[in-house]
Amino acid sequence: MSGAFSGAGVPPGVVADAFYEKAGNPGTLLEMVKAMAQMERSSVRHPNPLAPIWIPKNGHDPSGAEYVMIVCPECLRTFPQVLGSSVRPIHETGCTHCSSLIRYAIVQPAPLGAPSLNQ
Repeated sequence: MSGAFSGAGVPPGVVADAFYEKAGNPGTLLEMVKAMAQMERSSVRHPNPLAPIWIPKNGHDPSGAEYVMIVCPECLRTFPQVLGSSVRPIHETGCTHCSSLIRYAIVQPAPLGAPSLNQ
């Protein structure tokens, strides 16, 4: 579920069986859940095992550099990653603990005052 993308299909690069747009029709969400409950797990194949994880910006470190906290999908340990000046949508880094390749995309936080499902 995300408010960052819209539409009925799974956005490119997202490893998911289905995609539900925030603030969408709750009936659509229920239909997706019903369909997924009937899916055979062995029939689900994701096109790219290295699809990026979505990470929000965490702010600035004491030196003023922007950073994110990354959770490695392999070893599940967390480490900070200072962001450079790159404007690419997909970033890559190696886990500082197990050296696994991690692809990630920076998700911008919703603007203040934007509607949410909790309101």
